[in-house]
Amino acid sequence: MQKADFVILSASKPRVLVVQVGGDYEFEDHSPFEGDYQHQRSVVIRRDLSPKDLWKKAGGAAPGQNDRQTLIRYERTLTEDDL
Repeated sequence: MQKADFVILSASKPRVLVVQVGGDYEFEDHSPFEGDYQHQRSVVIRRDLSPKDLWKKAGGAAPGQNDRQTLIRYERTLTEDDL
């Protein structure tokens, strides 16, 4: 994962929100979040992008990837024209 990458988040249903990675990797010994969240990156919420449309344009999960995994790659890299 790198700065400017898009991440499609799922919650109680698949593909509910798009965020864009806004910062470099950080390790926080004392995370402000409950649970095991020391490994972090800042993100920008992209409400202007539809997670379902972005998923379709990116071709879904790349070969060998299971779309139920925590983190997967898209089938193809998106261009500015896709957005």
